[in-house]
Amino acid sequence: MIEVASAMSYLHSIHVIHCDLKPSNVLLDEDMIARVSDFSIAKRLGENATMQTRTMATLGYMAPEYGLSGIISEKTDVYSFGILLMETFTGKKPTDDMFDGEMNLRLWIFESLPHTVDRFIDVSLLQIDQGDIAAKTRCVRSIMKVAWFCTAESSLERKTMAEVEFELHRIKSRFLIETELIECQEMPREIVYPRISYQELELATDGFSERNLLDLGESCVVYKGILKDKRIAAIKIFNTQKRGFRSFEVQSQVLPFIRHRNVVKILKCCCDVGFKALVLEYVPNLSLQKWLCRISPGLNILNFSKRLDIMINVASALCYLHTMGVIHCNLNPSNVLLDNDMVARVSGFSIAKCLDKGIGATITTTMATAGYMAPEYESMGTVSEKTDVYSFGILLTETFTTIRPTEETNRSWICHSLQVVDTVVDLNFVHAGQEHLAAATRRCLRLILQLAYCCTAELSDERKTMKEIESELVRIKKRFLSDN
Repeated sequence: MIEVASAMSYLHSIHVIHCDLKPSNVLLDEDMIARVSDFSIAKRLGENATMQTRTMATLGYMAPEYGLSGIISEKTDVYSFGILLMETFTGKKPTDDMFDGEMNLRLWIFESLPHTVDRFIDVSLLQIDQGDIAAKTRCVRSIMKVAWFCTAESSLERKTMAEVEFELHRIKSRFLIETELIECQEMPREIVYPRISYQELELATDGFSERNLLDLGESCVVYKGILKDKRIAAIKIFNTQKRGFRSFEVQSQVLPFIRHRNVVKILKCCCDVGFKALVLEYVPNLSLQKWLCRISPGLNILNFSKRLDIMINVASALCYLHTMGVIHCNLNPSNVLLDNDMVARVSGFSIAKCLDKGIGATITTTMATAGYMAPEYESMGTVSEKTDVYSFGILLTETFTTIRPTEETNRSWICHSLQVVDTVVDLNFVHAGQEHLAAATRRCLRLILQLAYCCTAELSDERKTMKEIESELVRIKKRFLSDN
């Protein structure tokens, strides 16, 4: 169900509503990993948060407003997910014969929750795996509470899919801790990755050979390695001094709950005494910084469309992180990696912060990369979602001009550049035989620089949200495609 929640959270981040989530539309691969399928009645939301449709979904899984008025939104998927969650752990379909009249699956579970879960839990869950039955029942009780909030009558009272996914990860973490699957006492209690030994890492990196060295930093070193299952991975080994251990601890606490196609994933971890390492998915096409630095006039590798796609990927990742209460704090081109398909993956969570629900900002003494820090971060150490927005604005400008923020890039410069786009953009946008930018490209570049200007407002309250920024970039991309 975590995998389904992750898929739905991602779909909602790109404004896609599935509309017909149910067990038959969740497929399992050979590793029993869930894949959401059947988008035959899916809808793409535009500017509005809701829309009306005449297409009906499967009885029992439709939210009240969908069944009565044909109104769909992200929260109609949340309702369906809640029903699916109940069915998965009770074995009861919402259309079961036992539910007639006033009684339904939701009410049946709710009436049992104050006392015991034995009445509704699928008995096979208590028989397989053996294990701690008390821990299982506590876990199921927590899951049913999540399902209860997902299926609230009013859509406004339902959680978002990002919140649901986060809560399910927490429940899984508590369950694993209670059943003693985590033995390392020094590990942050939330870590639930498969363990890997020092010896396995040594073998994977050919004895930590220099030829496998990918990166060398102050608090960690990164090697390329081949795991026993033949997967290629990036192995990040942390300096066990205070700063390195803190970096390990932060990433270990932040990343367990993050599942998004544009965020680098942790595969395994090693927590031996005096040796800390994380095994990350390997992203082969280097960082955005490397691509921007190695571009030369006439070599149009990262064209306008590809750069725009990359920044939409980054915006999608940050939008998702912010819904999870995570502030990256150090967004810059070196922390944006590109895979084989040139899809961006945000990395570098060594100084990230997790904000509790209802807390808009926090204070930190850890400084990020010069040139990308918001004024309030640099002067007072205040970080919030809007500090990431500022960094994104600087990154957006750099991506389309290749001028680094240390090279006299500031808001007044961006504002001036809006009127003279041809003189500031990367020369790769001007093709051989052309003296100037194509008109369509120039129009879109001006919109992008205007957006970057809004992102880098001096006052954090005047900056847009990442969701607004992502939507605006998608609109610019559509306009560019229609003009070409």
